[in-house]
Amino acid sequence: MPAYRPPFLALLLVLSACGRVLPHGGLSSTAARPPVATPKLADLAPPDFIPADLELVVRLDLNRVREGLGEKEANELVARAIDRAAASGLMRLALSQARVLWFGLRVTDIDEGDRVIAVEFNDDAKLNPDPNAWRRHETSIQGLARHDAIEKPGRSGFARVYTLGQRGAVFVTPVELHPAARRLGQLNLQRGQPDARGLLSIDYRPARLSPSLEDRYPSLSALLRGVERVRAAVHFEGDEVRLEGRVGCASESAALKLRRFIDTFRASLSKSKRHADTLSHLEATTTETDLRFTWRLPRRIVWALLKSGSAPEAAARLDP
Repeated sequence: MPAYRPPFLALLLVLSACGRVLPHGGLSSTAARPPVATPKLADLAPPDFIPADLELVVRLDLNRVREGLGEKEANELVARAIDRAAASGLMRLALSQARVLWFGLRVTDIDEGDRVIAVEFNDDAKLNPDPNAWRRHETSIQGLARHDAIEKPGRSGFARVYTLGQRGAVFVTPVELHPAARRLGQLNLQRGQPDARGLLSIDYRPARLSPSLEDRYPSLSALLRGVERVRAAVHFEGDEVRLEGRVGCASESAALKLRRFIDTFRASLSKSKRHADTLSHLEATTTETDLRFTWRLPRRIVWALLKSGSAPEAAARLDP
């Protein structure tokens, strides 16, 4: 994951700083499941392998990024992200052919690197893992292959890759192996569903803070207990970039508390001359249990923020 967090991403990460620590292999269930028909490869898309228990799902349309920023800037941005994520050669190759990326993350373990990354390819692309590094296995779905790493990776490394012919590929870290495998042969309608529009969109369904984090951040914990879902998207509009989103809350009072939090976040960052311009068009309104927000920024500011790799520290000071 990139080390930098621009202001709007920092805000989303603050809102998403919750979850549970799960045992190795993710959630398990002893409940009997009804038999389901095995789909054909044409019925599956790469993001269908993202487990439903990953609270945050991010969709990134790389073609729209290339169109919006320009080929040179977009390639530079992707290359920097690859380097900071210490991506393997196979992931680098997949990203060079990617049209759309999906990242499924468990926010509590974001620093541990537990994730599932799904890649949808541009036309005529295909990924062929090196047989010296990956052991290939056929699956019950014709055209879908599973490749297991011959050398055991670290926790943030990729232990398995699914290839869907020319459609795309799915990269899975060790902790997510069993949850992702349970998606095999099933249509995954329970995962996060970011909007298929804009250059970037997210769907976040918060879980409760761990007891240790609740003790450290009681105010933030109380705030997040009122948040049920966060959906947001980023769009290019001429010379501007627009972030828009909706936060579903459990009650009207929870929505009002969240709006006050955003006001505090904005006021804290506004004290810095470096971020004053970026906050002048941040607006938040509440309607019953929903909070809606928009943030318009000049494209040059967004590009400068992405290139700088800076992360505002004000959010960390909001809860003593």
